[in-house]
Order: sequence, then C-alpha cells, then structure tokens
Amino acid sequence: EARDRYELALTQFRTMSEPRGEALSRLGLAKSLARLGRDRTETAAELADLARTLERGGLRHAREMVARAQREFGLDAAAAR
Repeated sequence: EARDRYELALTQFRTMSEPRGEALSRLGLAKSLARLGRDRTETAAELADLARTLERGGLRHAREMVARAQREFGLDAAAAR
C-alpha cells in the first residue's frame, strides 16, 4: 500500500513541478521497494541518483534523509556513484 501511495504522490508532485515533494516521494518509494525485496544494487543506484539531484537542488534536509536511508539499508553512498 505504501508503494502505491508514494507512486501516486510522485506523479502528483511531478505534475506540479514541486521538487521537494518529488524528492521525498522518490525517497519513500525507494525505501518501500527496498523493504519489499528490491535488488540492493537498484536501491543503491536510485538513492545515489536522488542524492545527486538533491545536492544540485540545494535541498540539504532531504539530502540528509537520503543519507540516513543509505545507512539504514547498509548501502555505501560512494559505491553507488
């Protein structure tokens, strides 16, 4: 159910061109997919891409949330780049 909600939110935030909401939706979706058994390599790549996007956009708080997710799932942020 969480995955479906994050997918819907992601679509809505993209439609509104709302970068912070989009980023947080992407993070929630990545985490829910990881908990559902998504391949670790795919999760690492998604989180690394999201981290780069947030760095470029200056969304520091959201970037720290991505870093926490990377630690939560035991993913090395540098290895995914």
